[in-house]
Amino acid sequence: MTYGLLTVTRQLALFRSGERLVRWLPPPAAASLALVLGTATGWSPGRRDQRQLVASHMSRVFGRQLNGPEAKAVVGRVYANYARYWAEALRLPWVPESQVMAGVTVEGLSNLDGALAAGRGVVVAAPHLGGWEWGARYLVARGAEVTVAVEELEPKDVYEWFVAYRRSLGVNVVPVGASAGPAILRALEHNHVVCLL
Repeated sequence: MTYGLLTVTRQLALFRSGERLVRWLPPPAAASLALVLGTATGWSPGRRDQRQLVASHMSRVFGRQLNGPEAKAVVGRVYANYARYWAEALRLPWVPESQVMAGVTVEGLSNLDGALAAGRGVVVAAPHLGGWEWGARYLVARGAEVTVAVEELEPKDVYEWFVAYRRSLGVNVVPVGASAGPAILRALEHNHVVCLL
């Protein structure tokens, strides 16, 4: 997929504007606005192919074909939830640590603690679902060094924005590629939690 300069400018402007907006709005207002904008975006002209793809994926989730008003409602919720994810993710660098700690529930953390106590680092294979950044920030707040391997996105400006965003959460970023293996091994040697999404 190729990106024109205008598209790159729009993407960066959207992320930056979103950051400013969710920092300014109270969390309930930001969440409500995200739900409205997400639903509207999902049903905006020009998204027909994307809506069909989402409906197809959600039909697999439900185990049956979704059609008509039900499909429209489910697809609308998918877009709304995705917008809510972005509102929560963009706010995360400014969320107080105490709120992050209270907002994450974990099970089996003693396994992670035990592995880190051994001093050889830990690899966490995590599905890229929902706000994984909250989990990373939670681990950073607990004193862990967190490194994440990420795909280098195109366009480069958007990738660099994502790297800066993740670093603002206290996460070390390793781009996937020829140098990723040695970088991840060094992170493990330094007892990092390495997240593979």
